Amino acid sequence: MFSCDATCREVLNRCLYPPTPPPVINARVQETIETQQIDVLYTTMTTIDYVNWISSVRVGYTQAAIGFEAVIDLTSLNIRLINQTTNQILGVLSGISVSGFYQMPFTLPTANARLVIEVSKSAGLGSNPQIFGISMLLQ
Repeated sequence: MFSCDATCREVLNRCLYPPTPPPVINARVQETIETQQIDVLYTTMTTIDYVNWISSVRVGYTQAAIGFEAVIDLTSLNIRLINQTTNQILGVLSGISVSGFYQMPFTLPTANARLVIEVSKSAGLGSNPQIFGISMLLQ
């Protein structure tokens, strides 16, 4: 007769009854929106880019953000994302006064929409804020 100690039984159980894999979720996706340097010239909100939100393509995501790098010198930067189709503000970051990499979370649109990215600066004495690259991050 075959004899099996505790280690043998553990190995045998793992082979016969493998652990249940974790549920499948959408992988984090990064979509490039803008690759050019953007100089923020105005103290009033100004459109810098448009993004088409096509609901049938972006199914299953539960979180979203706009990612970008900002270079700031003695001024501050404001950025917002607007659903132009419904005139709803989806996300806002205001008063960015330190250079760095930022993420602006936003509310996911529920239907096809034209999204608008707008920026403005404060009336500081430094040079104009700059944005290097804009991406849409989806989870």
